[in-house]
Amino acid sequence: MLSKKNRLPAQEFKAKNRATLSTPLFTVKFSRNREGHNRFGFIISNSVLKKAVDRHYWKRRLREYVRVWPNSACDILIIVSPRIANAPPESVREELKAAFDKIKKSLTPKNF
Repeated sequence: MLSKKNRLPAQEFKAKNRATLSTPLFTVKFSRNREGHNRFGFIISNSVLKKAVDRHYWKRRLREYVRVWPNSACDILIIVSPRIANAPPESVREELKAAFDKIKKSLTPKNF
């Protein structure tokens, strides 16, 4: 579970300028923050996974994957697509890692 300081309230993320990165399994929206640490939010809707058990399973998995991600002082919102239902956890982890590597490259001072 993420600590409270690493959770991103949805209402805070709506009004910000943000960059978007899309992968087959999810869309990642991110922007710099002034908090000094990463904050993460996850969206898995009913249309993506019907059962609450499955939605909670993937939220727990994603939280654990991002918990160890190095600090870069940004807000990251992960919106899950329906393809995640058939994806093995290892491939989700690898795709999330690749997405974070792209985010790191794009978070240069000239971009933000």
